[in-house]
Amino acid sequence: NVPTDGAVIFAPNHTNALQDALAVLFISDEHKVFVARADMFRSKVFAKILNWLKIMPIRRMRDGAGEVLKNDETENRAIDTLRTGVPFCILPEGTHRAKHSLLPLRKGIFRIALQAKELLGDTPLYIVPMGIRYGNFFRFRSKVSLQVGNPINVGEFLSQHVEKTPQEQMNLMRRCLDERMKE
Repeated sequence: NVPTDGAVIFAPNHTNALQDALAVLFISDEHKVFVARADMFRSKVFAKILNWLKIMPIRRMRDGAGEVLKNDETENRAIDTLRTGVPFCILPEGTHRAKHSLLPLRKGIFRIALQAKELLGDTPLYIVPMGIRYGNFFRFRSKVSLQVGNPINVGEFLSQHVEKTPQEQMNLMRRCLDERMKE
């Protein structure tokens, strides 16, 4: 279910801080770019390591409303990543918890998708829902299952809802992704 004819945004659920990214990383040999919570970048040494691993900081509302405004740089870098054909991964729940359930999806992924689609022109853009399930959240070497759902073709989705405002389009896309992630 991972399209090969355009740009891809991976959207897995978030139940384990580091392991979720590793599960997505190992589904294929191609490079991927990720985001992680911005407070992990406070240490200059750790920030260099995260940047080397192709992980960018993303600020959350709990970091403060003023901090969230600084996400423009990360969003622009994410869009540049998609323009070069490198898959981008964002965990749309915005936080993790060790439960087999889905938290409400945050709007960052949809803001990036709408801006990227505008700049990509005729190049297709897909949001690929993923479900990650662990046999045991707390036991080392537990089994992990990653299911790739039916992708959302962002261009087709937007053309079906052209009469809606961008905010309404994002809300409809959020509902669609939520349903596909729950599958």
